[in-house]
Amino acid sequence: MNTMVDLFRTALSRSPRAEALPDPSVTDHLAAPGYRARLLREAGMGSVGEDVHSWGNRIRDQKALLETLNDGPFAPLLKTLEPAARAEAETRVTDGATTYREPDGKLPFPGGLPAVLGSTVSRSSRAGRARPHLSSHSSWPRASASISH
Repeated sequence: MNTMVDLFRTALSRSPRAEALPDPSVTDHLAAPGYRARLLREAGMGSVGEDVHSWGNRIRDQKALLETLNDGPFAPLLKTLEPAARAEAETRVTDGATTYREPDGKLPFPGGLPAVLGSTVSRSSRAGRARPHLSSHSSWPRASASISH
């Protein structure tokens, strides 16, 4: 659900040592629609609901996009690449980002966070009030000073 992370992963998947990329199946599996809601129901939670919270992050320009790439979970792989291979990977990222580029040069990447809410009856509660539990997941790289809102 994170277009920026998907762009980075796709661009780097053709790089030497691509096998060192973070495993996308971990986050993809958890983000699959209905998966976490099913897990909560199987664990005995009732009133399980699922919602997707969407947002966008506007990267201020191409330079800031590359700073985000080089400061995120893909940095360890990038640091192992020869300069020519690294430049090629960065070019694939900037070329892929043209889809999102606005006339002012900013890059608004859409993102989303699936959230699952369920409730259980607390064993200590004689009144039978439901106690909510929230489960969420995000695959965005850690925050970077280069992201503008």
